[in-house]
Amino acid sequence: MILTPILWLIVLIVFGAFLGSSTVDRYVPSIFTFACIAFIAYLIYRRIVGGVAANKAIAAGENHLRSAEQNPDYIRGMQDFPQEFYSYWTIDRLMHLVQENRATTLQEAFNVAENQDFQHDQLSLQQQNLAVSESTNKMATVSAVANVFTAFNTRK
Repeated sequence: MILTPILWLIVLIVFGAFLGSSTVDRYVPSIFTFACIAFIAYLIYRRIVGGVAANKAIAAGENHLRSAEQNPDYIRGMQDFPQEFYSYWTIDRLMHLVQENRATTLQEAFNVAENQDFQHDQLSLQQQNLAVSESTNKMATVSAVANVFTAFNTRK
């Protein structure tokens, strides 16, 4: 694979040597210039060829996905599966619950996951309430300090 760019480089160096002047001062820069052009052209060519191959692989994967989604077994299984758990992350989570023996069946895993989601929501609400109360306490302290300064300044 590395032989191809080296051959192109040699061909372009020789071609550049024929185009260059007979003096050494002009001979070396023309060889270097053509070598750089050849290398850049090769990189562009590889980028384009690699991009086309990647696009073909993506298109093949999308076609395979569309055909798998039309499979009757997949459609029946999707109808029995709760939509709220229909994401790769959630399915992976349910599988881990079963693998970790926190649930023995998929139904138990659903229940454990719903319970965990509820607990997470409750914890989030508690954290929000704590943040609000801390902010209120901080503002009350600032207000008290401001009132003390106001009382001190109006006393004079």
